[in-house]
Amino acid sequence: MTKDKIVIDPTKTFMKSYRLRKAGGTGSKTIEVSVPPQLIEREARKNDMTVDEFIENFEAVFLFNGLDGTFLKFQRREDVE
Repeated sequence: MTKDKIVIDPTKTFMKSYRLRKAGGTGSKTIEVSVPPQLIEREARKNDMTVDEFIENFEAVFLFNGLDGTFLKFQRREDVE
């Protein structure tokens, strides 16, 4: 069985590091991390929206399988019309 991998050419990418933060109260396992504003601005433009409209209408979806890496995509929220 082979693993599908997302291959990124580091010479054609931007890299920005962000700290991880615990979210919620004592005992919570949820971790938060910021998303670069340039990424949100680009996605808003692609969807012909302002940044505020994009944030209101989309959600971040993390796709992962094991610990080899994570892919982030945005999808329209189902509870927003």
